[in-house]
Amino acid sequence: KHKPDICAAAILTLGASHHDPKMAETISAKLPAWLASPQPEIRAAAIILSADYPTSNYPTIVSAKKRMEVMTDASEQVRKAAALSAGLSQSAETIPQLDKMLNDKSASVRAAAALSLISFPVDKVKTILLSHLNNHDFGVGFLCRVAMIDPASVKNELLAECQKPRTSMSGVPTTDAQMAFQNGLATDPHALAVRALLKYLDDTAGSQLSKPEFSKYLDCLEQ
Repeated sequence: KHKPDICAAAILTLGASHHDPKMAETISAKLPAWLASPQPEIRAAAIILSADYPTSNYPTIVSAKKRMEVMTDASEQVRKAAALSAGLSQSAETIPQLDKMLNDKSASVRAAAALSLISFPVDKVKTILLSHLNNHDFGVGFLCRVAMIDPASVKNELLAECQKPRTSMSGVPTTDAQMAFQNGLATDPHALAVRALLKYLDDTAGSQLSKPEFSKYLDCLEQ
């Protein structure tokens, strides 16, 4: 038998064949066994692979119920993979479970859940994102995700973020969850906040910007 990590890598390569109906049929038959494997590496690879075969095209691959079951796996590695697969597959049924996973004991799982949540259309997750604006690790990122679509609705929160004093170390993650989340974003969330505030002002008619209530936003960006 091959080592679990070798088997997992082989399973992941099958995603490249998702346009092949025969391969999809084969994978559909094998996925239940892979997801039930005693090896967490194989279970994690299987749930990631399933994201390449959406249930809209392959109803028998992995149901939303099964995906949510895997999201509560005992293995941190599997829960992280399941959280990521929820975003990759855009399985809206898993959004409430992703919300719960923001409290997972594992930093990597929490970050994976946060990244998946912001991958959904904002109208599907806006309430959840806004409820976590005070989250130390993800709050600013959640704010920016909403702001990139509807900056006017969070303009005051954006202003507060952009007004925070900054040092050369301000953008450096201080927790494992922050590090994983920022790596996924590929940027400092504060930079996204500044960009979102600029978008808000750009979307506002020039005649409106001359009004007194906009001076605080303009002053903030000038600084």
